[in-house]
This record gives sequence, structure tokens and C-alpha cells, in this order.
Amino acid sequence: MISVQTVYTALIAKSESGLSSVINLSNLPADGKMLLDLTITGDGTAKAEYLVCDTVDGTFIEPSGATDICTGHTKVTGASGRNLYKIDSWTPFLNKFMKIKITETGGVNTITPTVKLVIWAGSRN
Repeated sequence: MISVQTVYTALIAKSESGLSSVINLSNLPADGKMLLDLTITGDGTAKAEYLVCDTVDGTFIEPSGATDICTGHTKVTGASGRNLYKIDSWTPFLNKFMKIKITETGGVNTITPTVKLVIWAGSRN
């Protein structure tokens, strides 16, 4: 089974950030895999990172040693601003709950990201 969940879509002003809805990872299968489907419109530049927490309403933090999901993502990245980031390229520290943080890093223009999380079990590549 493949699950696709839109976790964020909204305008982000220059040099500002937006947070996705809470993503519940507690039911992720043992062999579950994830990828982030990120599309950007607007003339800004985006960085995506992840935050984790062990409670749904707690304080979400970036784990020490975490790597960004992506940096420098623009409307011309990938296919018309859309790119898929496999879990092995950003290797999250799993916890019960996660949020995706999108930041406009160019400092001049706005962006409108659409962030989808794709989850599946098994050996699909």
C-alpha cells in the first residue's frame, strides 16, 4: 500500500518559515519507507528540514546531527519546481511525531510550497 498525505501548502513570506501539520509515525510499518514530494511556486528559494517530538502537542525540535531534506529548492528545481527526496537522502531520526519545516532562504521573494509525504511498505525503490 502507498499512502500520500499533503502536509503543507501555504504562502511563505521572504525569510520566513512554515510548519506542516503533525505527521504521526507511530503506525509506520517496520519496513516502511518515506519520501518527500516538494513543489515550489513563486520566485523564492526553499530549504526543507524535519522536526521531531515524542508527543503530538509537545515542542518539535531538529535532532542534533540532522541533515536538511533539501536546500536551494526553487520553481525550476526538478520538473517545474517539483522534486522527490528519498528518505535515504535525509535520514530522519524517527520519533512518534514529525513536522516538516519549510523556510524561504533567498530573502527577497515569497514561495508557496506544496509538501506531500509518501509512505509505503516493502521493497519498492
